[in-house]
Amino acid sequence: MIITPSPKVYHFHSSHQKSIMMRKIVVYTVIGLLTIAGIFVWQRELGKINSVAAKEITETQEQFYLDQKNELIKSNKNAFELEATGKKMLDKNYLEMALVYFETATQKDQNYRDAAFYLGYTYLKLAETSPNYLDKKAVKKFSNLAMNKSLESFLKAKDLDPLYSPTYEFLSYIYNKKGDAENSQLCYNKFKSFSQND
Repeated sequence: MIITPSPKVYHFHSSHQKSIMMRKIVVYTVIGLLTIAGIFVWQRELGKINSVAAKEITETQEQFYLDQKNELIKSNKNAFELEATGKKMLDKNYLEMALVYFETATQKDQNYRDAAFYLGYTYLKLAETSPNYLDKKAVKKFSNLAMNKSLESFLKAKDLDPLYSPTYEFLSYIYNKKGDAENSQLCYNKFKSFSQND
């Protein structure tokens, strides 16, 4: 026969024991509250440190980006060569470098559809990759900015070549992500229509 132990029942025999128990409850409560407050302060300070570090990294990247872009603008490479190198960077997932090449290609030849198209694609990939050095708020801001830049580039590619179906596929995807169902459907219909004609 198995005998199950009965739960402990606390009996207070004196007001002294009650007093000790109340003190313990108060002490544990205070310790708990201090711990919660400490965690809150620690996370807030850590957020500030991460924010400063992210700002420094972002500024460094922006400077590197501008330096690279200036070098490429001065170079004798044409838009086609820049776009070809950008695609190699994209294949290796060097998104920031690909961005430099595609942006420079669009500056050197503003009527080059492929450069605008791949610039939009690169911005889209950047929008969907979260830099691990940014906090959630900064990631959302970064993602929105990259998504808007992607939309802008794909719209330019569409204006340069209104019959190129892949542009409409990406435009449909971006509008859908932005919650614009009407434009998403319009672009998707054009994508399907132009795909059948290709």
